[in-house]
Amino acid sequence: MKITKEQSFEENRKFLGFIKECPTSYQTVNTLKKIFDEAGFVQKEEWEYGFWNKDDAFGSPDGEYKGYVIRNDSSIIAFRVPACKSPKGFKIVCSHTDSPMFKFKDNGEYGNSDTCLKLDVEKYGGMITQSWFDRPLGAAGRIVCDVDGILDSILVNISEPSFIIPSLAIHMTRGNDASKTGISVQKEMQPVAADKGLYELIRKEFGIKQSDILGTDLYLYNTQEGCIMGENASLISAPRIDDLQCVYSTMTGFIQTRCQDKPERDEYIKVYAAFDNEEVGSLSRQGASSDFLPVVLRELASVKDITGSGFNRMLSKSFMLSADNAHAMHPNYSEKADVIHRPDMNGGVVIKYHGGQKYTTDACTGAFVKQICKKADIPYQTYYNNSDVAGGSTLGNLVMSNLSVKAADIGIAQLAMHSSYETSGAYDTIYMSEFVKEFYGKETQI
Repeated sequence: MKITKEQSFEENRKFLGFIKECPTSYQTVNTLKKIFDEAGFVQKEEWEYGFWNKDDAFGSPDGEYKGYVIRNDSSIIAFRVPACKSPKGFKIVCSHTDSPMFKFKDNGEYGNSDTCLKLDVEKYGGMITQSWFDRPLGAAGRIVCDVDGILDSILVNISEPSFIIPSLAIHMTRGNDASKTGISVQKEMQPVAADKGLYELIRKEFGIKQSDILGTDLYLYNTQEGCIMGENASLISAPRIDDLQCVYSTMTGFIQTRCQDKPERDEYIKVYAAFDNEEVGSLSRQGASSDFLPVVLRELASVKDITGSGFNRMLSKSFMLSADNAHAMHPNYSEKADVIHRPDMNGGVVIKYHGGQKYTTDACTGAFVKQICKKADIPYQTYYNNSDVAGGSTLGNLVMSNLSVKAADIGIAQLAMHSSYETSGAYDTIYMSEFVKEFYGKETQI
């Protein structure tokens, strides 16, 4: 599969625009909502009566029932139910909407507002802490207000650089190197306001007073824009590449997958899921370990009057891809990689394996992924941890705790994972999207 620099620049320009619109999981889901709305998907609520109304289920020209469900403003599941009478199973792709960053504590402003106002923050997820020093920071997430007796969740985004975490001058650190002694988040990582505090910025931009705010889920984020690097547009650097690169590329593949020329021959329900809280264990009600995906799948099957043992038979014919970025071999730390399985940026889709089952891929499911790649001429590579280096966890095995389907873990190779500014292969954005289209496509049978 040949990718030109023009193709890479055009697609990754869109991807970097997507990142800019998605500072937190709340804005990410809202951005996905807008994209799905424009593509003709209909929002459904878990609580509404007639959630799956069969009378209007297949109103689209291609006979599909296209919709999405949002939970907690920060996780989303979209679906495409075909016109056939009895779907064989589900084709599912999962990714996650959150990234490591600093979370603001309620009413967490202190210090002198005239000289130095600081924010009280805590770590969200496992980050490369020192990468957050001396970065221009904005704040985003959601606030909850009492509006005429009704609690209203409001998305906010202070996108202008308004805070910074200043490092200590080299002249004052001699004999006390922070890289050796560790970094105290409570002492050293408290952001300093440029002039106005966070609540004042919210009041000025959104007209909401601090006294009207009853709850916050607000995060500090790096406002630096991403960039495309190299004469051949081969690399991208940006905040939150993990896991927004998979969120974006799997979404484009999901939307762009064509239906069968004869819709009644499309035999699988296509599902796209983007979960929150992967970076902190996925144990929330909107996380990958929750009942969110199983609930939606059962409701989708019920549209076709499939319940009970019929639903279980559908699961036996289903397949899930857990898409979360992978470690590329670091050119300065090659000893940290496995001696053989050392993914490169722009090397194609990464298939991840782990003997301790942190990844769901086995011989059969990995072969299935490779088969799709070979048929479509999409490059792929394999990842194992260095046997002496512990790896991270991801979505796949957590989803599997509530849903037993065939599954594989895949990703895109990147450097500096969990830094405030990361780097990955630009061509891989396209490789992943094309792979997902093939997975969802009519030729792929499970």
